[in-house]
Amino acid sequence: MRAAVLLIAPVLALATAACQPEAEPEPEVEAELPSAVPEPGWTADGGDLLLHDEAGAQLLRLGCTAGPPAELVARFGAFDPIGSEERLNLGLGEEIVTMVAQVVGAEGPGLIASARYDAAIGRSLAQAGSISAFYGNQQLGPVGPPDAAQTRALLAGCGG
Repeated sequence: MRAAVLLIAPVLALATAACQPEAEPEPEVEAELPSAVPEPGWTADGGDLLLHDEAGAQLLRLGCTAGPPAELVARFGAFDPIGSEERLNLGLGEEIVTMVAQVVGAEGPGLIASARYDAAIGRSLAQAGSISAFYGNQQLGPVGPPDAAQTRALLAGCGG
């Protein structure tokens, strides 16, 4: 009988070990990859200023057309066109620039608005403590202004 117990003991030990849960492997630590999504806020693209949200969606592209006369052009990717609304108000700090709104056609969703660029708009852009836009019942901002170097590049593209 003693020989039978000695033979069974190793078999029981193996069976018990097989029933034990395996040790969890150490999780692999992945290095953080740089994000291709821009930080929320303003970036520059040539002489244009671009405003992105946290997800990287472009909310506003602000630039100028070549003149004469030069025009300030704002493209809003998130505004839904309103057939009966032709005015968009661009807030530059305390100043309001009234722009003519046009529904964007085959280029994609959104809205383009423009206004003749002049020295008063240039001063308002340079001194704006915030930027906002109002179109029908839709609103963007107020958001903080772009940095001074970005604003100077825009103003240079607008002719002053």
